[in-house]
Amino acid sequence: MGDMSTDQDAKGAGQGVINQTQKSSNELYKYVDLNGGGCLVEAFRRAQARKDFTEVEELIEGFREKFLYNNGAGKDVDIEELVQWRLKSRKVQKPSKRESSLKACFTKCSNRVEDTIEAVGTDHYAMKTENIGTTTRSVCWDINQRAAVGENVLHLCFLNATQVHYDIAKLIIKKFPSLVNDIYISDEFYGESALHMAIVNENQHMVHILCKNGADIHERAYGAFFCPEDQRKSRKDRAGQETIVLTDETNYESNTYFGEYPLSFAACLGLEDMVRYFIVKGACPNKQDTNGNTVLHMMVIHNRMDMYDLIFDYGCHCACQCGKPLNTVMNNMGLTPLTLAAKLARKEMFHHILTRERDVFWKYGEVTCAAFSLKDLDTLTTEGQINEKCALNLITHEESVSHLVLFDGILHNLLKEKWKHACRYRFYQLLALYIFFLITLSVAVLLRPLGDLHCDDNVKNSSPINSSMTSNTTSCDSCFLLNTIKNDSTQQVRAAFEILTLLFAFIYILILIREVIFQEGLKPVFFDLVHNPLRLLLVLSCVILLTCLAARFTCEPNLEDHLVIAALVLAWPYSLTFCRGFALVGPFVVMIYQMLRRDFIIFFIIYMIFVIGFSQAMFLVTLGYDDKSVQENLFTRWFSAGLGLVILSLGEYEELYEQVAHSNSPFKILGLIMFFLFMILGALLIVNMLIAMMGNTYLKVAETEKEWTRQWARIVLAVERMLTPKQRLAAQKLYSQSVGTNEERALIMRLRKHEDHQQTQVSNDPKQRAKGKVKDSIPLPRKDYDWLDTSV
Repeated sequence: MGDMSTDQDAKGAGQGVINQTQKSSNELYKYVDLNGGGCLVEAFRRAQARKDFTEVEELIEGFREKFLYNNGAGKDVDIEELVQWRLKSRKVQKPSKRESSLKACFTKCSNRVEDTIEAVGTDHYAMKTENIGTTTRSVCWDINQRAAVGENVLHLCFLNATQVHYDIAKLIIKKFPSLVNDIYISDEFYGESALHMAIVNENQHMVHILCKNGADIHERAYGAFFCPEDQRKSRKDRAGQETIVLTDETNYESNTYFGEYPLSFAACLGLEDMVRYFIVKGACPNKQDTNGNTVLHMMVIHNRMDMYDLIFDYGCHCACQCGKPLNTVMNNMGLTPLTLAAKLARKEMFHHILTRERDVFWKYGEVTCAAFSLKDLDTLTTEGQINEKCALNLITHEESVSHLVLFDGILHNLLKEKWKHACRYRFYQLLALYIFFLITLSVAVLLRPLGDLHCDDNVKNSSPINSSMTSNTTSCDSCFLLNTIKNDSTQQVRAAFEILTLLFAFIYILILIREVIFQEGLKPVFFDLVHNPLRLLLVLSCVILLTCLAARFTCEPNLEDHLVIAALVLAWPYSLTFCRGFALVGPFVVMIYQMLRRDFIIFFIIYMIFVIGFSQAMFLVTLGYDDKSVQENLFTRWFSAGLGLVILSLGEYEELYEQVAHSNSPFKILGLIMFFLFMILGALLIVNMLIAMMGNTYLKVAETEKEWTRQWARIVLAVERMLTPKQRLAAQKLYSQSVGTNEERALIMRLRKHEDHQQTQVSNDPKQRAKGKVKDSIPLPRKDYDWLDTSV
């Protein structure tokens, strides 16, 4: 069909094109080659000049016995045979030399496990593929007489795509109409038919000729060439079936991923006439490809709003009686067209779909009252569970700048309503409890005794073997943290605060367990902890505090001290989560987080390379010191040498310089050279590089005004997860209304558009609307996408 957009991986998709050019000696290329020539082409040109096509017809007739099954009538070929042919073409590619034998063994075992699961469990694609039960395919051209990548002479005519080749194709189709449904059978282009090629060539006339002669308008082209680029190496065959197994996770990036079906091909290429033609012919817009994408999903991937509208306007006239294109179909990643637009940050398409799906109640001048369904927007299902695949959740947990612009308009309004009715009270409640926890933990630590209050230097201990033998030893009470509570009022207060601290930790762990067992399940809770690492640190702190009980009752004060120190360090960072909820300090917390996550990691890697290298050099330099007065300096021990260089980076030059300069070491000159080298490279260059990187990050975050909005949205969703399903549904009823016969929840919004795109802020509170207390505020200038983005 064509060459790849890149040739960086000749072993992957694209190898078939190379094979096609290298194997030009194939017998089929004698009739029609890849350069527009061939004996059949030359004969046709002579026939045009002579007005006599007898020679051409004789050549075409010669295909009957030489290349075709049953004299052109075709025959049913086992799917297994085609799959083996496809697998053989895939195995021509040599495995990468970098792949270790251990990895190959692991991959083989994993494939066996997955195949076993597929054989035993329910087939994931059984509901989506129309040929699951078929075991044969009607084939006209002998599969053993194909060209380099499994094509026949009709495919070669469409591949050259000249008028001469099209005229030859018409003669071939007229003689052998069964050829129109023959497909490429190599892994590279498997499933591609002449109809797909005519669409890509934008030849409406040949599309009509093919369909008139019985071309299958639901033929699927799912060769490696037509897959997203990140899925091409994961292709696997399924036993006895023609379909391909791909990994579900993908970014859909590819110049040749068109959705497998002819209708999707035409729509992705923006061919309006062909789209209309296929819909009228009965092409179903709700059929799903290997990734589960319908033609509507493909329009989102290719950002074709015009084709999206065209498909909806023409409806569905297929035999399956769908009635209309369905925008609720989910692909393998669980995404509808709307949520896919959110995932891929297609702002225009996202708002366009919202505009189409809304229900307009009334219009008056520039004011429009409309209802926006919360089914794919809001984080709640009808049962009150968290919908991980909703648009709001996807946009909130993505990291790219392109997703930030989607927070305009309805999503920002939705977040405000969720904050107002569901999360604000719980947020301040959690803040108060967290402050109480920090106070009790801090007071409990401050009131701990500095040592064993009952540790005496002189205690007469009698030997259990000989009571007459006594010795003066030092005896300490390892259970002093328990024993001092009985007689010391201060320690009793300390014990009370410790109990309160442990009670908070125990309740917090119970809340987390309740979320796992009774509300969300392990995967959503784990997903939340990964995206909210500060909460994970607090959970670890609570777990460590509870383990301190074991150290307390087993009288291990040293172990308990270590655990308490770790718990303190892990408990305090969670305060930054609450700081993100306030506009005054929230943006600065975001900046610190971005600096730690990006700049500091890069700096730490480079800096540690210098520290480790120079610390070893300085340690070896100090081995030759004869001066005993410098034996206690930092460079005499390997680990402390690195610590000394870190101190040097912070500007403490004088003392470390004296340790090197005021010595009689024979390597003093070398030591001074190393000292000044690190001072220039490590202390000045690298540290200032970190400062510059952090300054750059500060400017980027400051310029991105909506970055704090994303962090605030994460807080809102994290707090919402802590509510019970009943509480979530109750809160949802406060900011939404039921519409339609199925009582679907929707956000009712009044939208105002002005000529200068100024918009007014309106209320979304159903109670205020019912009481007639809604008042429009002064118009505020906006730079949003269109009138759908209401000011918030």
